Amino acid sequence: MKLIYTLCLTSIVSLTACEKNNGDSCPSSITVSTDVESPKVGSTATISVTRQGENDVYHWDGPGLHELNQQDKLVLYDLKVSQRGWYYCTADNIDCNTSNTDSVYLNVQLFQETAACSPPENTATGNAIPDVTFSSVTKGLDPTWNGISLEGRGEFGYPPFEVLFNSYNGNKEPEDGVYITKNIQSFSPFDEPNAISVSFRYQSMYFHSHPDQKVYVSHVNGKLKAVFCDMSFGGDVPGARCTGSLTEL
Repeated sequence: MKLIYTLCLTSIVSLTACEKNNGDSCPSSITVSTDVESPKVGSTATISVTRQGENDVYHWDGPGLHELNQQDKLVLYDLKVSQRGWYYCTADNIDCNTSNTDSVYLNVQLFQETAACSPPENTATGNAIPDVTFSSVTKGLDPTWNGISLEGRGEFGYPPFEVLFNSYNGNKEPEDGVYITKNIQSFSPFDEPNAISVSFRYQSMYFHSHPDQKVYVSHVNGKLKAVFCDMSFGGDVPGARCTGSLTEL
């Protein structure tokens, strides 16, 4: 009889413990948040989740990200535009036998910076070309490279310039901010959305921007504008440098 009583008491205690682990003490949701909703390119953002208990396991998912760990914070350094998007966290708690999910949107913004030069509107000057005044500056979809382009043309015999945006952005209006040049006109899925190409032809010679240079993109009265300052170019004439400003007409 004493043995039966002991077994019954043990069962009651076990049931009570189970009820506690799955009752009010166990969270029914989590909250994912970020310390800054619209961080700039190159900055750091921290995404946090409310901790359920010591034995939490976190599944983090986001643009180009999949991690499994026990950290209730996700620190993203040197942010890129490609990291803009939704970040999800699923928290599994062993003690409570629960799994909860929440998300937050990280709106990574292009870095904003005043151009380092102020060339006259719709002009280009350089050491390998005559000074150009663009009488026509058009925005369109380049049929060869399938990307948004800004093309400036002057009088016959003067070099046309093309600013070509990342074709993987689609037929989408470019955002204002600082773009970084590539050394070729073609783009890949691994290029950042703010990758850009600047090129021009003069007589039979072709010139293309060297990589990792800044192009300052903005809008003036709704018209797309691009400015580049003392930009170095590779091509048929070594050491070519140009400064220019193109605004959609």
